[in-house]
Amino acid sequence: MLDLINWLANNEKQIAILYKKAAVYFRDDIILYNFLESLAADEELHHQLMNVAYELYNTNPYFTSDFILDNEIDYRINEILSELSNHLEKNSLTKPLLGNLIIKAEFSEWNSIFLYVINSLKINIEEYANIGLAIQEHKRKVELYYGNFPEFKENLQEYKNLQPLCSDKILIVDDNAINVELLANILEK
Repeated sequence: MLDLINWLANNEKQIAILYKKAAVYFRDDIILYNFLESLAADEELHHQLMNVAYELYNTNPYFTSDFILDNEIDYRINEILSELSNHLEKNSLTKPLLGNLIIKAEFSEWNSIFLYVINSLKINIEEYANIGLAIQEHKRKVELYYGNFPEFKENLQEYKNLQPLCSDKILIVDDNAINVELLANILEK
């Protein structure tokens, strides 16, 4: 679990930095600037939460995880972060590209995994009980902002309603409801 939390913490920190850089890049568009600053602040909070989670898991051996990060998920998330970083470095970032990368990141498995860690903590730690609502609000913020632009509606809807590659039904059975929720969230994408 510590590797998973560390992976999340690093990615949350990296995306916060990239959102801040993108805000500066698009500073002439005050609405986009404020939106990106808000997303960056959310991601910084997520980073702090993962740092606290790391300490809790590191000092409390009764917290366990049945989830191992898949290389394919890691690759997809790194690809999003790298693409955003590369375009910022080359001064080639466009608003449509930024929007598509944000939508890709915010509706990826990344947030399901983040929620998995939060949900596993909220059982034992009261302070984590309502964090899931903040995560949903974060996603809703992206939906509301990009939902106002016709050029993003299709892409946003596509990520929100990703259909499985096959029509098979999968029964997920586990004694831990949090594991079932994580797997269901990932598999439904």
